Amino acid sequence: MKSISKSSLLALALFAAAGANAQTQGKTSQFYGEAAVAPIRYEEAGYSFTPTAIRGILGYEAHPNFAFEGMFGFGVSEGSTQIRGANVTFSVDNTFGIYVRPKVALTPEFELFGRLGFARSGATLSVQGGSISSSESDMSYGFGAALKLSPALALVGDYMSYYNKNGVNAKGVGIGLRFSF
Repeated sequence: MKSISKSSLLALALFAAAGANAQTQGKTSQFYGEAAVAPIRYEEAGYSFTPTAIRGILGYEAHPNFAFEGMFGFGVSEGSTQIRGANVTFSVDNTFGIYVRPKVALTPEFELFGRLGFARSGATLSVQGGSISSSESDMSYGFGAALKLSPALALVGDYMSYYNKNGVNAKGVGIGLRFSF
């Protein structure tokens, strides 16, 4: 499995720096962004791969207990396995989704949330001498928790199911930061 590339880490660091700037200015609107690292477990026909993706979310809090979100992501490392003696790799090319996010604050600093929506993901399966790329769509859902570190910055962890059809599923746990703008 490849390690996370320097350019991906730089993009995540720049996003974090922008959030740190927003943190010092306090919350000014209902808009927020999240950046997360998300290993995604892809399973099909008894085989599994775990590539890693960087996932971004842009959201709007329409109500203290309800938000709308748009998700985008891209792969930063491949998952690989041996199938009949051949090295096979699987990588996430891109992923996009739209979600509603119901949430409840258990304390002023800690919230639980859910996500329900629709995702479309593109991926590439490669074996010696060739590759196959595909894009698929499905209902997507998840749940997670956020811990506020300041009025404009929170640590976020979640479990997401991106795809689950015909014996194929893609799911994973993400950890990242949420920045209020």
